[in-house]
Amino acid sequence: MSLIRLACSVLLATMVASTAWAEAVTEADWAEKPTPERVGGAYPKMAQMLAIEGTAILSCKVTAGGILENCAASAEAPREFGFAAAALSLTPYFRMRPEIRDGRAALSEVRIPLHFILPEPQPLAQTGRPTSAQAQALARDFVRLDHRADQLRELYRAKSQLLEFIRTPGAPPDVRQAAGAATRAALEGRMEEILDAMASVYAAKFTERELKDIVRATREKDPPVFLVQRADLTEVEKNLMSEFNRRLQVSARAAFCERQACTPDRDFGLPRAGQGGPEVTIPAPIWLERPTVEQIATARPPLANAFGIEGRVQLACTVGPLGIVDTCDITEESPNGLGFGAAAQSLRGYFRLSPAVMQRGVGDVADVQVRFPAPFNHKEAMQDPAAAPPQKIELVRAYLNAVRGDAVRDDEIGRALAAFDSMKLEGLDAAARATAREVIRSAAVRTWGEMSDLVARSYASALTESELHHALQFTETPGGKVS
Repeated sequence: MSLIRLACSVLLATMVASTAWAEAVTEADWAEKPTPERVGGAYPKMAQMLAIEGTAILSCKVTAGGILENCAASAEAPREFGFAAAALSLTPYFRMRPEIRDGRAALSEVRIPLHFILPEPQPLAQTGRPTSAQAQALARDFVRLDHRADQLRELYRAKSQLLEFIRTPGAPPDVRQAAGAATRAALEGRMEEILDAMASVYAAKFTERELKDIVRATREKDPPVFLVQRADLTEVEKNLMSEFNRRLQVSARAAFCERQACTPDRDFGLPRAGQGGPEVTIPAPIWLERPTVEQIATARPPLANAFGIEGRVQLACTVGPLGIVDTCDITEESPNGLGFGAAAQSLRGYFRLSPAVMQRGVGDVADVQVRFPAPFNHKEAMQDPAAAPPQKIELVRAYLNAVRGDAVRDDEIGRALAAFDSMKLEGLDAAARATAREVIRSAAVRTWGEMSDLVARSYASALTESELHHALQFTETPGGKVS
């Protein structure tokens, strides 16, 4: 593939959302197909980052139980981007209604075209007209003084390295290296255009007088803090956001678990009266195959991940041909109502029984227990910042109130709720959903209030008193009041 084509793909990638999916176009009678989320997870990472769509065609044998076997990729386009490997990784999630011959299920073959598709790019927001003839030139000065070009180069340097080293089965090293080089070349070829587009946003938002104040302050030896990018302040902000998220999870989990059972039943798995499901004929199965730790972690309910909750599920599963688990009934789920049952059901295709314990060949019912351990929380508490004089802390508070007020708090609370609303919460009952959302909202408000002192002390330890006085003076100018 040429670098020119890769460069065009790189530029397109900056304009599309990250969600990706695929559709199967076939006349086969499917009993089960991969979910869009699972297919999106299989989309070749390099192709997704470059906004490249593709197709792979699989040819598979179909067992009497509807399971795909001996699959091979007969074609892929474009080649060497991993579309064939991605399609093959999805074959365990397909199941056909087997062909019936003379009243019995028979072996057959199927041809599966898989189209990996990206969503339509979102149209760019209109920036509006510059507030004056000089506003665009002043805004361009600010973009240059703010070192936005350097920030973009650093961002694309990291992206190009990721493209070169990201694990993409089916994509050879020379293609990955070409993708990284094309990313850097694409940025340099469009740098001036990108910076002009950035400047247009400022030129449409600020008046000429406001922009003159902003540019004048930026040109000073010590420009006001938060007006231009500073690596040390970026690090402080990153640490504060990480600490906010850590505290939010701890607080939200404690509040949620006061209202909703979060701990598996101590008697889980023990026989009990009225336990539903078909009669189990294989109570102690021996598995040839079972889900990996990674597959179980991927299937965990999102809410259980967010709150760090452990779960266990017991299934009674009918065994199909070759010992592969077919249909399952949930006989026990603990804690209940959080989606663990649906998550366990999604893993049934990964269980394959040893022939040594099969009694009927087909139709045995095996006891299947799935444990979802609590996710490992690797976040550590933020180190306490160095002590700062009270007057510096008060200067920080005054400056933050002048330029931010409650906007940042409201933004972070809004992001927490938006993240919850975007979760796929299959298997979660309505009461638990409403409880979880209210808990996250109240926990975010409470956590942000608890963070106010830490925020002030963190910035006070990173800034000098002179910088803070200078910043406060800038907030009194027309540019400082709106920036």
